[in-house]
Amino acid sequence: MKEQRRGRRFSVTLSVLVRAKNSVEPHIETTATDMGSRGIFIGRTTGWGLGTQLEMEIVLPIAPDKECPLVRCTGTVVRFQESKAGRKAGVGIAISNYQFIRNGRVKTSGS
Repeated sequence: MKEQRRGRRFSVTLSVLVRAKNSVEPHIETTATDMGSRGIFIGRTTGWGLGTQLEMEIVLPIAPDKECPLVRCTGTVVRFQESKAGRKAGVGIAISNYQFIRNGRVKTSGS
């Protein structure tokens, strides 16, 4: 499979709340293991098909004496990965937009 990532990726362990966009269902808590400015890989393989639009909330860790920023973003499922040969199962999500929320104030991507 040809590598399609365009930005730098970081190996992470972050808690993510995710659900289908505009869903009335509650968010599902999962873990992100890889993240960049344009995409995220989470440990969830069921419930969504390719092209599914998702809403996510990610808390970024920072110094203990400061408030952790929350990132709200939307994205599209673009890849599935089966669990094999030491690789974890999960889905790749292309991030279409995001907002950083710190101290109750919103900063939208690109602003």
